[in-house]
Amino acid sequence: LEKGYGLSPAIKWPNDVLVNGRKICGILSEALALDPVPVIILGIGVNVNMTETEAASIDRPATSLYIETAKPQTIEAVLDAVLEAWPPFYARWEDQGFPGLREAWLARVRGLGEAVSIDTGEETRDGILEGFGERGELLLRDARGAIVPLIVGDLDVF
Repeated sequence: LEKGYGLSPAIKWPNDVLVNGRKICGILSEALALDPVPVIILGIGVNVNMTETEAASIDRPATSLYIETAKPQTIEAVLDAVLEAWPPFYARWEDQGFPGLREAWLARVRGLGEAVSIDTGEETRDGILEGFGERGELLLRDARGAIVPLIVGDLDVF
């Protein structure tokens, strides 16, 4: 999105990519315990040619490459851009895990140092987004000052 389209994306933990405060991309992962090597399957969805009318029909603010660039895009070009950007990030993750991606993540993450609310599906936790642990878990400073690690949830920044 940065190199291929000149956009300034932000990461909304854990798996959304925003442009101008609206979701343009979602990333889902699933770990499989295959023998002898565990596998992680990633699904990357990019809103490519969604119109403003279509974006308005979604329950959360959304955008697309078409909306942001004012030009229709081909799926093949978007796929090529994703596949071109992927290898250096994957190599760092494979070599170092999340710590190898921490700097790039922190440069783009939304809400760092701000008041946030996390809906875990079982409860809502409020606090300050302090950072991220060694595995990418969100570190939330609660009202008592304790750091609470969270591995799942839907983040809202106040």
